[in-house]
This record gives sequence, C-alpha cells and structure tokens, in this order.
Amino acid sequence: MTLLTFLLSDGKSFTMNESLFETSKKKINSLKNSKNEIVLPQADIRIMLKINKFIKYQQKKQINTSELSHKAFNTYTYFWTKELELSLNNQTNTFNLLLTAYILEIEELVRFCCRFIANSIKEMNPEKIAEIFRIRKEDFTLDQQKLALEELRLKEKSDSFIDIWKEK
Repeated sequence: MTLLTFLLSDGKSFTMNESLFETSKKKINSLKNSKNEIVLPQADIRIMLKINKFIKYQQKKQINTSELSHKAFNTYTYFWTKELELSLNNQTNTFNLLLTAYILEIEELVRFCCRFIANSIKEMNPEKIAEIFRIRKEDFTLDQQKLALEELRLKEKSDSFIDIWKEK
C-alpha cells in the first residue's frame, strides 16, 4: 500500500492511499516532486477531507453517475449537494474544490461541482455572476458584450418553453 502525501495551502500535509487514484494514476505520477509529494496550493485540509470522502464513497458504492437511474441520480446529487452546502460555506472553497478535483482528474467530482455552481448561479443577474467570477466589463470587447446581451434576451424569451419541457 503506497501512500501519497499532499502539501496544502494551509501549511499542512494530507496523506491518502494511492490506490484511491487508480483512474488518474498518470496524472498523479506527473504531479509528484522529488520527495514523492504533491503540492496543491489551492487546497486546504477541508477540501482534501471532502475529496477523500467523495472518492471512498464512490469506490465503496462503485458509482458511475452515467449508469444511475434518474431517481437514483437525483438522490445521489441531493446527497452531495447537501454535503457541499454544509462544508463549503463560500464560493472560494467551492472553486478550490473544483480546481483540486480537476487537477487530480476526479471526473465525477468535477461534474458534480460544476452542476453545484451552475445551480447556485442560475437565478442570479449577470452583474452578480460577474462579481462572483471577478469579471470586469473591460475584459470583453463590444462585440462580445452585444452577443452576451442578445443571448440573455433569447434565454428570457425561451424560459417558458424550458419550464414546460422540464415539467414533462
């Protein structure tokens, strides 16, 4: 049993069994330094505990979300949404979990975090979303701004059709 040591942003280290990362073994090996440690500057101990819990749950249940029935998938999603809401009380932690899962190639957790973020921002106005993602108006050309406004108008017109489709 080989152990992986992760060096975290809060100055702590976190050790996990390497066998938990079977699907991303190449990526893990490429991240190791000369001391056989992996530096994760965006992760802290809470994020690594979440990742550890997620991976162990996945392996214990051998869950692949693409194979779940609709009802089972909704239950699974609800469970992890509550887990994230309870432990990740701000956007920075959520984005850091997403980034860490992406770096470690934990695809299911990346998908889940993206879905969690999308559901969190879907009711927000564009200004609030820009504030969360630290997007400034100057970051876009006039053509990009016009395109975004047009997409927003089209979305507002088609919302009623989407709601009808969701109800079916």
